[in-house]
Amino acid sequence: MKIQKNHLNLRNQKILYIGPDEGPWNKRQQNAHESCDLYMFEYSMVEQFKAELEGFNSPKQMTVGGIMVGLCVLSGIKPVLVGFDTSPGPRTHYYESRPPGNPSHSINEEQRWFLRLEKDNKIKILR
Repeated sequence: MKIQKNHLNLRNQKILYIGPDEGPWNKRQQNAHESCDLYMFEYSMVEQFKAELEGFNSPKQMTVGGIMVGLCVLSGIKPVLVGFDTSPGPRTHYYESRPPGNPSHSINEEQRWFLRLEKDNKIKILR
């Protein structure tokens, strides 16, 4: 199988695709090695998913990172977050400067939610 340039050369991995655009998912056979197990988050169910998340109260879209954290918490997994910005002020990403967040996301609400999850011992945030 040919792996496209600029793609990670992963083998024997479990890969979860999260996103509203199904284009990359439709090209999964071209973009992922045949030894990988591929899964897709059913993005059309995101509103129902958000309703299941204790303490997440935003009508806006969740970030992909927020969705992944929510999946872990709902599955009883306590994730350790590295590079997630939970500080007020200019937004950063993996310790690098980043453009402002997409207005369709509620970054401030997601940050507050992460801090509540940390306080409730459902996640650990490395700073």
